[in-house]
Amino acid sequence: MFGKCQNIHGHNYQLEVTVSGSVDNKKGYFVNLHELSELIQYNVIGLIDHQYLNEVLPGEKDKPVTLEVVSAWIWETLNKKLPQYNFEKIRLWETPDNSVEIYK
Repeated sequence: MFGKCQNIHGHNYQLEVTVSGSVDNKKGYFVNLHELSELIQYNVIGLIDHQYLNEVLPGEKDKPVTLEVVSAWIWETLNKKLPQYNFEKIRLWETPDNSVEIYK
């Protein structure tokens, strides 16, 4: 079904995250991007980077871990672990030509 991609192999994913909010007039921004980046690193990337995703993502042990499955897990994880942020969209790139977007 997935050809050679069904065997163990790696990807260098690129994650794009979009948040929304109201600008704090004192700070001049609505989100501290450095803080958000660190939280995403800790709560998402740190859990899956250089890991066998079938063993890391819940319920995926015997299924193909597709770009859609990984994207859905990231979306759910961000919204569950970081509810203080208003996530509007994520986009996960597998290659320069292949990506998945999930919207609010």
